[in-house]
Order: sequence, then C-alpha cells, then structure tokens
Amino acid sequence: MLNLKNISKRFDNQTILHPLSLDVTPASTTVLIGPSGCGKSTLLRLIIGLLQPDSGQVSFDGKILGQANMEISRLNMGYMVQEGGLFPHLTIRANVTLMTRHLRWDEKRVQSRLDELTRLVRLSAEQLERFPRELSGGQRQRGSLMRALMLNPDLVLLDEPLGALDPLTRYELQKDLKAIFLELNKTVLLVTHDIGEAAFFGDTIVLLREGKIIQQGGVDDLMNRPSEPFVRDFIQAQRDPYEVLTTPAT
Repeated sequence: MLNLKNISKRFDNQTILHPLSLDVTPASTTVLIGPSGCGKSTLLRLIIGLLQPDSGQVSFDGKILGQANMEISRLNMGYMVQEGGLFPHLTIRANVTLMTRHLRWDEKRVQSRLDELTRLVRLSAEQLERFPRELSGGQRQRGSLMRALMLNPDLVLLDEPLGALDPLTRYELQKDLKAIFLELNKTVLLVTHDIGEAAFFGDTIVLLREGKIIQQGGVDDLMNRPSEPFVRDFIQAQRDPYEVLTTPAT
C-alpha cells in the first residue's frame, strides 16, 4: 500500500529526517511515535505531498508519487490534523462535502455517504448544520474524521487527532476510532506522542528520534526487546508497561 524509500528532509540547515525507509502494511494501523520534533508529522506531510522530500521516494499503491500523479493520489488519501482543521466559516456538512462538490458528486450519492458516516462517527444530522464553533471539541473531531473519510480513501493519515482533547473526551474517541478502523478495514497511519495510545491502536509501532527510526514492531517488542536504552526510557517515562497493554491513553 505505502512504501517510503530513503526519504530525507531538511529545513534551512536543520535535518528533520535522515534517510529512512518504511513499509506500511495494507488494512492495518501503523503508529508513528516519538518525542516532539522527531519527524512524525513531517513524514505524513511528505506522504500526502504537502512537502517534497530532499531525497528518496514515496510509493503509494505501487506508483511512485510525484507532481504528475499527486493530485489523483490525494483523492485516495484521507488526512486529519490535530484540532481537526475545519474551516470556521463553513458548517460541518459544508466542510465534510467540500471535495465532493469539487468532484461534482450528485446529491443522492453525497447524502448516502453522509448517512453512512454520521452513523459511523455518531454525529446527528442536526449537528451537521452547525458551525465548528457551535460544537464541542470531540464533536468537531468527529466532523473532521468524516471529512477525511468522505471520499472513501484506501489510506487514512491522522496527525495527533486526539491530542487537544480533554481526557474523558479523548478516552471516548479512542474507543470509537478503534471500532471505526476495525469496521472499515482501512490502511491507517497515525501520529501520536503517547505510548499508551500507540499500544491501543497500533498493529505496528514505529518509534522515531531525531529523524531516525529507532525501532519498529508490536508494543511487546518495544517493551520487552528494546533495541537500545532510549526505547526503554521512552516507554517507562510515560506509563506503567502493564497498563500500556490493556487500556487506551487518558
């Protein structure tokens, strides 16, 4: 589904990503985790074409991404940023259906997809007619998730989608998101800084530090077979390792 080969990125004189390679397994959830500034969000922006790599290549669905095919490929990627990124002057419905209007979907098709997604994310038809400022943080994130899923993409990119929420709302959305991932059977690439959240969602966890992949595997691999002391320290600094295995982050 997704392959990164020797990807690197610099801004001015600072290296954000050293050359790294990563394969993302189809129909699974891969979680990018690591300290702030380690390159997690930059990787997502390179995948969706908001940034261009200085070296290496991104392949999606067997095709190397470039200027010629990026616009078409983006239609098969859903992207959700921290705090949702909804346009404040548009209703939730207008935010969610923005690309369908650009693609000239007919109204029947749009409504059918909206009905499916409102059931999935647990928003009401009445809430779709509100503006983002009129909804709670959790409701806005559900609207943002609808927008990311509206075109039924094969790949879903989520950049710390729950990081700005209060603990209770975050806990509820974690459970709902995991159920959605299982129901849709999508390929998901999710960024977080919380090892508990990574363990709750991730089939594969990729731990980065200073623009390099330090270790990847299941949570059990990171906890019980750390590749270096940093891996152990990163996990122990955040959570009880037994709790990591059984509960979502709060």
